[in-house]
Amino acid sequence: MTDRLKGIQGNWEYERCIKPEDVDYLLERVEELEFQQESLREKRTWDRKRMKEYWNENKRYKQALENIEELWANREFNDNLAWDMLLESRQALKGESQ
Repeated sequence: MTDRLKGIQGNWEYERCIKPEDVDYLLERVEELEFQQESLREKRTWDRKRMKEYWNENKRYKQALENIEELWANREFNDNLAWDMLLESRQALKGESQ
């Protein structure tokens, strides 16, 4: 709590009144806090959206690794193994899914 708020609280406890300049200060402070709250709410929404993007990206990478492992396991039947692995990696990095 700021010194100003402590002073207002003290005046209220002692005199049971709030000065007009204190009311103005309190209204300004409420506006500031409401603005900060809205900013934090917007940031939280953006953070959630970004987290979902990271989760989807991670999921694509895991799937690409599984596909590459499968290609490697069946390498004796694949003449273009290196090329297929490269394509799988590029697709995952570009955000394409199969």
